[in-house]
Amino acid sequence: MPRRPQLVVTETPKGYKIEIPASLTSTGKRQRYFYADEKAAKKHATAILKAYHERGTKAGVIDPALASEAMQAEILLKPLGVSLLTAVRDYIKRNDQAGARITIDKAWATYEALLLKNKRSEHTVADYKRDRKSLPDWFFALKVTDASAEMIEKALDECTSNRGKAWNRKLREVRAVLREAQRTEVKPAAVKRKDPEIFDIETAEKVMAAAVTEGCALPFALLLFAGIRPEGELGRISWGNIHKNEITISGEESKTGDDRHIPIMANLRLWLDSCKGDDIQPMNWKRKYQSVRKACGIKEQDVARHTFGSAFYRLHTESETVQAMGHSSFKTFERFYKRAMTKDDATKFFAITPAKRKTKNKSHLRAV
Repeated sequence: MPRRPQLVVTETPKGYKIEIPASLTSTGKRQRYFYADEKAAKKHATAILKAYHERGTKAGVIDPALASEAMQAEILLKPLGVSLLTAVRDYIKRNDQAGARITIDKAWATYEALLLKNKRSEHTVADYKRDRKSLPDWFFALKVTDASAEMIEKALDECTSNRGKAWNRKLREVRAVLREAQRTEVKPAAVKRKDPEIFDIETAEKVMAAAVTEGCALPFALLLFAGIRPEGELGRISWGNIHKNEITISGEESKTGDDRHIPIMANLRLWLDSCKGDDIQPMNWKRKYQSVRKACGIKEQDVARHTFGSAFYRLHTESETVQAMGHSSFKTFERFYKRAMTKDDATKFFAITPAKRKTKNKSHLRAV
């Protein structure tokens, strides 16, 4: 029978010392503790010996399956230099933190109530309610602290066909809900916003060809070569906004409330001239819009605007780009719209004209 271990309290210049052998520690390494008072040192030594004794008397009744799990856990933790006890304590600590016992479903409902309390716009609240229905049920069953970056991406991919504007909107909502639920205690899972999608030159040409076939070349030319937003802006402007050299959109007509001054590129002027007298939004516009999108495989709503912004920036200054896009600063464009479109591609993009008429010189790269 192995000898019962003893712990001796020794007085040293640093204080009263307890030297604990490796067999009595949770890390499997020898440890030393120093106390200013002998009574506290002896109390700690007694507690260690009591715990050791209890482990010994209970060892015979440990379930074999539990013992096997403990051994497997120890193997997994060994490369990390973490003991099984430390890992369990850390898990319990995280589980006690704010948001750990709250499901995403409950957190989402709480956040919607907060939006209403703070008198956020009806449009914002409607977005949260709609997107709550589209996200998968398994995601809402998760605890807030179990929502890893991988889980969030998987949930968004399941309910959104591509990683475009809708995907990013839902990501913003998820992050807002998690951040509020975990506020001060737990850092939300970090998922990077996805870059907006843009057309390549071949697809842009295909879009305009389909628009001509559907009888809606004018609105698509404005979407693609002027960056007009399909929701709101396109329905608010008229031929009165289209001047000789630029298109002007007032703050009341724009989405952001900022005035926009969009230079009319030479190819857009050709499109405008070829559609002179047409309605900005023709009859059955929604049907025609969806028909072109389906024919060209367009899933992202603002892809035409993103393409325009990327191409325009390659041929113009930052300040001109800000004016054309209707942003308050270049940071907005740089963060969400700037893409790696080459100058050569931008040149080809602004050479897309009605009936494939190509300009004979580079004048199409400048505003008319």
